[in-house]
Amino acid sequence: ARTGEPVYRDTGRLKDWMKLAEQRFTVYRQLERRIEDHWKRRYLMQNPGFEGPGVVRRGGGAGRGKVWLEDLLLDADASLPAGLTPRQRGRFRVIEVDPDRHRVRVEHVGDA
Repeated sequence: ARTGEPVYRDTGRLKDWMKLAEQRFTVYRQLERRIEDHWKRRYLMQNPGFEGPGVVRRGGGAGRGKVWLEDLLLDADASLPAGLTPRQRGRFRVIEVDPDRHRVRVEHVGDA
């Protein structure tokens, strides 16, 4: 450090190590997210009828869509009333949790 000379002259090898570290970090973060989501679903199974605020992420046909449950930071499938569009907030009640399929279903119960 005193001389200002690089410790590693082979920058290609250093870049390879950095790329490998980034790949490992990505895999670890994905695994961590899956574990967190598993425990959130377990929590919901133990607290039937959980209600909380959410934001519609996308609306589909036949009143179905996706909702981001803000209190749990978790995506859920949703039964949406007509007129509720993406980015709208509301209150949602959990009506089904399927841990094997990694799915949570909610229904709209009112305004946020």
